[in-house]
Amino acid sequence: LRDFLLVLDDPALEVGIAEGALPDVDGETVFQDHGKVRPYLAIEIAGTRVPVLVDSGSAGGLTLRAADPLTWETAPRPLSGSVRYNEIRIQKVGRATDVLAYGPVTIERPTVDIIENGTRLSGQKILSRFEWTFDQRRRRIRMIPDSDEPIRMPPVRSLGLAFRPVEEGMEVVKVFPDTPGEEAGIRKGDIVVAIDGTPMHERGCISPSDALQKTSGTLSIRRQGNLLQVEVRLRVVIP
Repeated sequence: LRDFLLVLDDPALEVGIAEGALPDVDGETVFQDHGKVRPYLAIEIAGTRVPVLVDSGSAGGLTLRAADPLTWETAPRPLSGSVRYNEIRIQKVGRATDVLAYGPVTIERPTVDIIENGTRLSGQKILSRFEWTFDQRRRRIRMIPDSDEPIRMPPVRSLGLAFRPVEEGMEVVKVFPDTPGEEAGIRKGDIVVAIDGTPMHERGCISPSDALQKTSGTLSIRRQGNLLQVEVRLRVVIP
């Protein structure tokens, strides 16, 4: 695909391939791709420009490093975990007071997943605002937003659990304090086999917290050979 333009139109839910080339970088709709293999967009944080992976494979929002110069409205707290090759990486989430320059728009008071090191990225919750065109050969990115409005991230709801995949579902490896998971009595070692009757293996890339569309739901849990139905009341943990 290096010799073609790859078009990812999130608002229209369309993907396409086109011939041609993007025009020169203008800082308005066409931006420099700072990656070598994968697309990276430079965003500005407190006057510092950092490269952020444009990650269409991530269902999340904005992931930055702990050392990035953010000012916090709600300090990052551990709420979930992500599976790596041989470990579970605990993820912290907070809300910053900053206004970040992201291509042709801004992100106001972003909720941010914090990592100690590794890849900064913007996921589908941000990418869905744009029609993207990638010119890999010339290392250019065109971004057409669905409106000129700033990106505003909603409050974060979370179960407060970290999981790892097992044959029957998702095993709880960590229960974080002061979260709906702890309040519901979920324990480390519990295996969540279904949410509101939908088996965990049928939920795709949707996180368990996002799978609960209502303010409450039922987790089917395997605990010491017994199948339990646990009611969880989901609430905002990052305003």
